[in-house]
Amino acid sequence: MNNIGNDDEGLKYHHTTADPRDNKLTSPPQDEQIRVPAIWVFEVFPPSFISNLRDSASKLGWTQSERVINPDFLDSVDRMRFRLSGGGWLNLGYIIRDTSQALNMNRQAELPDGVDAIHASILQYIPSTTILAFQFLLDDDTSNAIDQPLRETYSTYKERIKDGWRYYNVESQKRLAVELARESVRTLCSEWVKNYFPGLYASGQFDESFPTCEIITFKKNEPYKLIDSKTRDSFLSMLNLDHDYFAWGSQKISGLFLQLYEERNKDVSKLVLSGNISKILEDSDLKGYSSDTREGKILLWLTHFDNTIGIWVLYVIARTYEKQLGVLRDSYGSIDLSHLDSAASEVQVLDRKLLNLQSNLTPFIHELFSICEKKAYFLHDVYEFYPIAEHRKNDKGLFDGLREKLLMLAESLRSSEEQVGAISNRNSQLASVISSDKLSKTNIRLQRGIFWMTWVLIILTLILVVSEFKDEGFIKDAFQYFSRLVKIH
Repeated sequence: MNNIGNDDEGLKYHHTTADPRDNKLTSPPQDEQIRVPAIWVFEVFPPSFISNLRDSASKLGWTQSERVINPDFLDSVDRMRFRLSGGGWLNLGYIIRDTSQALNMNRQAELPDGVDAIHASILQYIPSTTILAFQFLLDDDTSNAIDQPLRETYSTYKERIKDGWRYYNVESQKRLAVELARESVRTLCSEWVKNYFPGLYASGQFDESFPTCEIITFKKNEPYKLIDSKTRDSFLSMLNLDHDYFAWGSQKISGLFLQLYEERNKDVSKLVLSGNISKILEDSDLKGYSSDTREGKILLWLTHFDNTIGIWVLYVIARTYEKQLGVLRDSYGSIDLSHLDSAASEVQVLDRKLLNLQSNLTPFIHELFSICEKKAYFLHDVYEFYPIAEHRKNDKGLFDGLREKLLMLAESLRSSEEQVGAISNRNSQLASVISSDKLSKTNIRLQRGIFWMTWVLIILTLILVVSEFKDEGFIKDAFQYFSRLVKIH
């Protein structure tokens, strides 16, 4: 990308007028402080991945210490998975680098640079699917990672494209820089989960992203509030926290807003919690939380909030399976039946993928119906959120709406599984016919080979006999004897 000088009239206007104005509008005030102090990453362990959870805990030595919180958590997970119904939250405490203190009840592991500690918990809403929640507590430098690109000064530039020029203005550059900073933090934490606790999302079978939830805090301002009588082209818009149409608030948790990325840019795997640091939980008593800062007290309170976010993770899992079924359906449909040999091999590969998916999907669908059918049971211990936009006041609560979406998804998944299964059966029948034809041809070739091998052995035997008995009289008598046998038959 080449920067163009001020001799370009269009760029002159941007550089002299638009850029200074837009840089000022999209930058936070000097007394503002915007932080991402924590982020959740969720990993999922359905039947085909549950052994990974046990292996990971064993490799970290978590099964050998009796002084940590819930040292027998793997046994507890088994009990929850073997029940007829799910329903369980299990605290695993904090993961830190050093556990040498005498009364330390934390677990130990190598942590990525930029992370002070990780709080871990087990969410078991349904028997077949264990969700492992990691709340990464970030150090100051990482928490402030989005502040610098928000305050950076940008200059509009253009680049040549096929049919003309493409302009990159201040807003587009800053929005991209902020998103890259946020994505860097998500990747930092997701890679740790992938390396230490690989499950469904770490497998990368269909390029799924880990479900994540950021916490973004403000010192002076609030998300979804007007900045200079507007929301667009402000520093809030650079964070996608400007339009209240996408915001949800809780009647029980003051000052905390929730946003699904899916409503804004179709990204199913991302969730954002945000609020003003002095207003979040302002009507709650946080004195009992052992932290020197208000931010620290809020993060300690939020360790139990993963039980609410986990309901959203169920929805992400359902959408993941929906995508996997779609990919398999299209893969079966893309098989070129005019090349029978390669088609049979492709069918066998896809059949193995479908079988592996069904081992996770079939119980998930059945259990999803059970947990979603009763609203009170589904929303038990969940903080409900409602739209804050005035023209959405009559909408359902967020998680009640997710419950209805999950019921529709469960029905859709069941139908899609049956359809893909039927396609698989027909393709498998074709593969069986091709395999039988191959086997038949192989048997014919084998029989021909045996026939000719038999004649070779007979000839070799005759040669040996002749070489053993060189007596002409013996040969003559033998010839006459075989001649008589031929005449008799």
